[in-house]
Amino acid sequence: MNDDRHDDPVELLRRELLRSGAVLGGTAGLSFGGAASAWSRGSGGANALAPSSDSTYVIEQGGTRIPLATVGDSGTPIEEIYDASDDATPTGYEEEGVSKLFLVERTDEPGLGVVHDRGNDRLPSGGVVDDFEDGDLDEYSQHRGGSAAVTSTRPFEGSHSLELTTPGGGGASKVLSTSGLERYPEAGDVYRTRWYRSSSDSRGRNRLYFGVQDAANYYEVYVNYPHNDFELRKFVDGNRTTLASANETPRKDTWVDWTIDWGTDGTITATYDDGQNSGSLTATDDQWTEGGVGFYQQVASGGVKAWFDDARIVSGSSTVVLDGFEDGDVSEYAEDADNTGPASFRAVPASDVGLAAPEGSTVGQLQVDGTLDGWWTDLGDRGRTIQAGDRFGFHAYNGKQHGTVSLTYWRNVGEAATTGLTLRLEYKSQQLIWRDRADGSTYASADQSLAADTWYWVEVEISDDGATHTAKLYDERGGTLLNSLSAEFPGGQADGIEWRYGWWNLDGTAYVDGLELLETDRTDTGGAPGSSRTN
Repeated sequence: MNDDRHDDPVELLRRELLRSGAVLGGTAGLSFGGAASAWSRGSGGANALAPSSDSTYVIEQGGTRIPLATVGDSGTPIEEIYDASDDATPTGYEEEGVSKLFLVERTDEPGLGVVHDRGNDRLPSGGVVDDFEDGDLDEYSQHRGGSAAVTSTRPFEGSHSLELTTPGGGGASKVLSTSGLERYPEAGDVYRTRWYRSSSDSRGRNRLYFGVQDAANYYEVYVNYPHNDFELRKFVDGNRTTLASANETPRKDTWVDWTIDWGTDGTITATYDDGQNSGSLTATDDQWTEGGVGFYQQVASGGVKAWFDDARIVSGSSTVVLDGFEDGDVSEYAEDADNTGPASFRAVPASDVGLAAPEGSTVGQLQVDGTLDGWWTDLGDRGRTIQAGDRFGFHAYNGKQHGTVSLTYWRNVGEAATTGLTLRLEYKSQQLIWRDRADGSTYASADQSLAADTWYWVEVEISDDGATHTAKLYDERGGTLLNSLSAEFPGGQADGIEWRYGWWNLDGTAYVDGLELLETDRTDTGGAPGSSRTN
């Protein structure tokens, strides 16, 4: 970097691009002035570019997606595709098979362009490892005596899954892949996959492999059902080291959701969620920072099957923070038009109010005096929103055994709430409730014991079509699942969220923290995970 370009707008744009963590990941959603002219082509502008026949690649300009002819495999220079003149120099960053991110520098205005493989990108650095929809196992080597096949017998998603069958008389089936797949997890990624194990054999064992170097060197998640063992292990030249263990196992006869958060500092956290219970193990080991994947099942009797599906990297290095209150500022929030006060919403150091913050050191504090009040903000202003297909979470705490703490999302942007879906933690009536924010109608409810002076962790998963919303309440993040409640929401999407707290004629204080986007089908999250844009 030349010192005389320190304040040049193009250099400032490049520095913002790098600061946000957008390199090597296909991050979109960063919006800068002048971007449109940087990829205009003649008088037709960006829309004059001819789309490919399958619209595999798109360019994202704010919320607009424009199909383009492929870039990554075409061999055509970017400047030729965008008809850039000699005074425009592209600076490119690429992860093969995922996306191409480039900066076009002009003498008049700089511009940022992102070209994505729409079928593979999820969060930055994310994407499908193997969903088995190609119908074959050409990328895998088979070990042990069982059989492995891609079948349509029991898919979790799509129409195919991996089916492992034990050999006659009992034994194991194991497959490993170290090359040939579109991508593999590495340190800094969150790897997610699922398995289904039948209860027809009482002596079953399952394993998930990652960081695979070869058949004798790898990390594994190991579950021994008959011994009630859950372990995180490492094999080096065939010699086993148990990194962490617990006496618990997930349920059988259901799809179990597994995530492996592989930190760049060597911290590895393996978590399962079987729909009723969850558990996790954490260990630190830096033997490997990348490698292949694999799957395994073993039973006592022959012919028993297990299924695996939907292996993907759901994010690079943890999550995207929508609001963690770490900036100590809530000026982006406005009071709801229904507020009758007196009430306040602040970001406060948790230690100042005698709490341990579940994330970071600062929490959002809601105080009311005999009212039920809310504060809303437009996530779209910060380039980060909650949309169909997303999974997000937050922490909630109530200082008294009365009132309600709630989060509304898909709320309209404006003082008076006319749209939105609200999840309410009602401490007085001891219930979880899904409610329409505009008219107050209840979509679903469930009895649930809620204690004062306790942090709860809530996760919400939205179906891809935006119709079904499922909330899961945990006693802590990564802890025990307390309840699950689903609702069908007929309303549309909007960019606003709203925190509400209180109850008529009673005062109180509640706290919220760590509103995070845990998984998304989109790349335009507006800030790479782990970046300084934590808010």
